[in-house]
Amino acid sequence: MKRFLLPHYCKQIGQALLVAVLLAIMAYIIFDADALIRTSWVMRAVYVVLHIAIVLVTISREKNEDEMTAHLRGEVLKEVGYTLLILYAAYHIIAVAVSEDGIKYLLHDEELITPFIVWVAYYARFEQKLKKLRKREFTI
Repeated sequence: MKRFLLPHYCKQIGQALLVAVLLAIMAYIIFDADALIRTSWVMRAVYVVLHIAIVLVTISREKNEDEMTAHLRGEVLKEVGYTLLILYAAYHIIAVAVSEDGIKYLLHDEELITPFIVWVAYYARFEQKLKKLRKREFTI
């Protein structure tokens, strides 16, 4: 896994892009949203940059990448994957069961937010476990 990761500076670039995207979204909310909707290429660009930033942050090495970090990366990916699979399935089962138009519900447009939620869960859990591991190393 280690050989497939990008250098650490890519993570910093991704974090800077995430901040820029969040500022763009805040500007979109605060200022005239109708003007930005008319220029839909801006929102498409924000969407593309958001996903590029997610990829850069997720598949970049930590400053001190070792076997334990690689193990944590795999463990967190597995935890988040299983949890999201269960929650996603339960959510859709309930939504289809209570919806009058069950099959139409499954066809609605949700591919915009789901990858971001998955990534946030992965990255938050990975950083939490990494900090806990580093804290334990320094207290021993």
